[in-house]
Amino acid sequence: MDKTVDIFVCGYLCVDLTPAFKTEVTFQPGTLTELNGMTFSLGGAVGNTGLVLHRFGKKVLLNSLIGDDHLGRYISDCLDEYGVANSIQKTTHAGTAFGIVLAPPAIDRLFLEYPGSSRFFDLARVDIENVKSSKLLHFGYLPLLQHFFHAKGEQLVELFQQAKRSGTVTSMDLSLPDPTGETQEIDWHEILTRVLPYTDILLPSIEEILYMTMPDVYRELCEKHGEAQVLDRVSPETIQSVGRMLLRYGVKIVLIKMAHRGAYLFTGNLTDEKNGLLELDTEQWSNLTLYCPAYAADRQRITNASGAGDTAVAAFLAALLEGVTPQMAVKLSTAAGRESLYCNDLYTELPDWEDIYHLAITN
Repeated sequence: MDKTVDIFVCGYLCVDLTPAFKTEVTFQPGTLTELNGMTFSLGGAVGNTGLVLHRFGKKVLLNSLIGDDHLGRYISDCLDEYGVANSIQKTTHAGTAFGIVLAPPAIDRLFLEYPGSSRFFDLARVDIENVKSSKLLHFGYLPLLQHFFHAKGEQLVELFQQAKRSGTVTSMDLSLPDPTGETQEIDWHEILTRVLPYTDILLPSIEEILYMTMPDVYRELCEKHGEAQVLDRVSPETIQSVGRMLLRYGVKIVLIKMAHRGAYLFTGNLTDEKNGLLELDTEQWSNLTLYCPAYAADRQRITNASGAGDTAVAAFLAALLEGVTPQMAVKLSTAAGRESLYCNDLYTELPDWEDIYHLAITN
């Protein structure tokens, strides 16, 4: 089948509501904190990664489920304004998903998430014919998509199997599960062992993948240092152990995102891919472990970190489509992630692909 779409992005789509804080704050019961406004923006894997890929000049098709409400209409209006092709459906069973992003200065981000309509997004709502006509399928975020993690990930496995049979490259991003919600009983490790044989690219944060595959290690780090310190305290040896384990489970390319600590790239043997993996030099990309430090961020310019991981993912996938070297792909990813920190609205404020590319090759 002819591949007429670069990337089909499906899964979680929401509206991010981000209060702007005037100064550093401490949240205390019974107190009032004055805000400096509120930013509305599209979020989730579909809203962030999908739109950034569109901004980077890739032909994308977005697929998700929204509610028949004000936030749903806001999403529809944004996509119409941006001219992004989509197969967004509506449901009356739940409101549109939204997230409240609390990110005061000098305090790690806190997310309050309402999954809403995403709880009803299932395999039957995925536009399979357009998946088959796409070069790459990108799916996220699994822990917020109930139908895809239930039954040991049966629908997710079926989706990726169908994509692979049609010659479409498969990619997945994750999110951190709510440890107190219904997902606390889910065996994420088992789900990953089932789906990774059909997954070409996995792009988790280190916290997400530790939580899912090494819960004892994650729990120990949390108990010793607190959840906010897991990123800084996890050792390079543990990161490399996770990366190698994921390759053994069958995934071909793993990019582990680590915010201000940079990113690790792990790859398996790509030379036996029947049709190659996109336009990559499979020999050059095979059997690698690469580390790329983060680009230093100007703290005075940081306005919103909620889409940094999704932006890094978009840049990495765009780089794969262009067949760049593995070293350049990771640099583009970390450069784009840094630039996103300076944007309230990724689609209108993020530098274009040429500027990101120039930043990566000159720094």
